[in-house]
Amino acid sequence: MIVKTTRQRRNPVDGKFSVNGIYICFRVENKLDDFSSGRDKPSPKEKSSKSSPRRSKKGERHDLTRTSLTLYYNTEREVNTMRVLAFVNQKGGVAKTTSALNIGAALAIEGKSVLLVDLDPQGSLSKCAGFRSLDDDPTTYEVIKGDADINQAIKTKQGVKPYDVLPTDIRMSGAEIELISVPGRDTLLKEALDGLEKAYDYVLIDCSPSLNILTLMALTASNKIIIPVAAQYMPLDGMAQLLPTVELVKKRLNKGLAIGGVLITMYDSRRSMDKGIIEAINGRFTDETFNTIIKNNSKIAEAPTYGKDIFEYAPKSAGADAYRAVAKEIIEREG
Repeated sequence: MIVKTTRQRRNPVDGKFSVNGIYICFRVENKLDDFSSGRDKPSPKEKSSKSSPRRSKKGERHDLTRTSLTLYYNTEREVNTMRVLAFVNQKGGVAKTTSALNIGAALAIEGKSVLLVDLDPQGSLSKCAGFRSLDDDPTTYEVIKGDADINQAIKTKQGVKPYDVLPTDIRMSGAEIELISVPGRDTLLKEALDGLEKAYDYVLIDCSPSLNILTLMALTASNKIIIPVAAQYMPLDGMAQLLPTVELVKKRLNKGLAIGGVLITMYDSRRSMDKGIIEAINGRFTDETFNTIIKNNSKIAEAPTYGKDIFEYAPKSAGADAYRAVAKEIIEREG
């Protein structure tokens, strides 16, 4: 590649870019050749001459920089495979947002770098994490529209261990209508995540409780999905409606999409129906269902009202123990 320039650039130039969560570094090295206009290459005499650069008839100087591009892996961390997990269920009220928040916090406690993405127009994840008033700050909405840099929109949650949040609010409610005619809208979130400067171990996406454009964006951007299911009939029915959509996305948009886990939540051992639901889920998703079950726990329900995850609010509670156990299962499965 030959680039026309007016002066020699610093040599070398280093940088990086991300492809599907894999960070690749590059080095650009420039070799400056000083050619006169109208000449393809210098003569042997010109090569050996130490005189000042030749100039064209008009006195213009023409420098051509021959640029070589080398791709390589970072020597400190050769490759970062970012796991993108979407928390999704067509039925609301299954502790989907609560689970995304607490599992993200638990992964951070386990030493992982974590980004939580709020893709629900209700902004529940943002509020549960303590970001209740975003004012004019950029949100997920501006990021997927291309009006804001994702790296500038991210906020840090100072929990027991810090983790990052890409928040949203009611502004997201207009996204479906505004993006309906945008070509390639299903890949907008994926493209935004590819622009992340920080190398995250896990990105957890909290989806809205419906199969809309935003949910399709999340499924297209994700490696796997986590399906929280309350131990009740309706959430189980909602999961059954979700599975055909997952298969369709795998066929047309994201061939690598897979079910990363089914998480049973809001379990009450005193109800016989709950035990029947667990048996049905284990029978259908034998390998995918997490061993840990999230039982009904008052501390889990209370923590979001204070803008805290369970580890900030009640670190010694049964709920905290359960979510940390789930995080360890995810690490064992995903790495």
